[in-house]
Amino acid sequence: MKKLLVLMMVVAMLVAVFVGCAPSQQATEEPAAEEPATEKPAAEEPATEKPAAEEPLKIMFTNAFYSAPYCAPMIAAAEAKAEELGVDLQILDGKADAATQLAQIENAIAEGVDGILYFPADQESTVTAVRKIVDSGIPFIVINSNVDPSVQDLIGTFIGTDYYQQALVAGQMCLDIANGEAKKVVVIEGAGGTEAQKLRSQGFEEMIAENPGIEIIGKQQADWDPAKAQSVMEDFIAQFGDEIDIVYTQDDGMYAGAAQALKDAGMLDKVQCISIGANATGVAAVKAGELYGTASQSPILEGEMGVEYIIRLIDGEDLPEWVKVETVPVTAENIADFDGQGW
Repeated sequence: MKKLLVLMMVVAMLVAVFVGCAPSQQATEEPAAEEPATEKPAAEEPATEKPAAEEPLKIMFTNAFYSAPYCAPMIAAAEAKAEELGVDLQILDGKADAATQLAQIENAIAEGVDGILYFPADQESTVTAVRKIVDSGIPFIVINSNVDPSVQDLIGTFIGTDYYQQALVAGQMCLDIANGEAKKVVVIEGAGGTEAQKLRSQGFEEMIAENPGIEIIGKQQADWDPAKAQSVMEDFIAQFGDEIDIVYTQDDGMYAGAAQALKDAGMLDKVQCISIGANATGVAAVKAGELYGTASQSPILEGEMGVEYIIRLIDGEDLPEWVKVETVPVTAENIADFDGQGW
């Protein structure tokens, strides 16, 4: 019995030793490599597209006197500036007709253009057009000839020359020609009712009043049209003949028509002429000694600035009420400074 007890104790000790020497599963087992989680196949993503190019600003420019000689360089300058600045510019012929321009403006509003440039046919008819544009919320700028005074505070800005100042310059040239002597003058005006026509008459007449001997014996409108101006001048020649001392035309295009009538009558070297514009025709005539002088105005600057300023207005910039284009007298004394291309 005693031997059996000893044997059992030996067996127990051997089992304990064996268990104590066996490596622990928890301590030595390397953690199993983590298998990648099984993912669902990713849904095919659409190909990455480049953002669409930003649409260019769309500007409508209604020009009342599209076919007038003065407007050719204006239109070319506006188109060039629009191309430079990446603007989609549509220039429409307003046909010197308020109803046509109003329809063009209404169409532009319906199309949702970004901006409007407005060269109106006359002042009185602008009230309805201006109010329609204002109600649409589309930014707009007036170029060259301002709108009716009753709605001038509604426009974004006006880009143009001071026509009254131009007329004073022309009137001073008339005084210089007269040099204190009595002279008889005929005047060929632009389109009736335009700001330019009215102020170019008012300022001229006020200036020449300094010499009571200067008398306007004839005044007629020719709508900025050289052919009409030639016809008007022919009528003046038939009516007044050699009485005419001075011819004042309200732009260089009409001067060209009047000059042709004077040439045909053999009177160009006997009559002194004054004009406004300093365009290619006017500058060439001053250089040739056929035109005493012309008051400058730049259609190129008006066209370029119209496009530049409408973009600034669309961008929310505050603009001055009137962006003035400078006027200076252009005579034989300073003709070398002018190239006739709108300087």
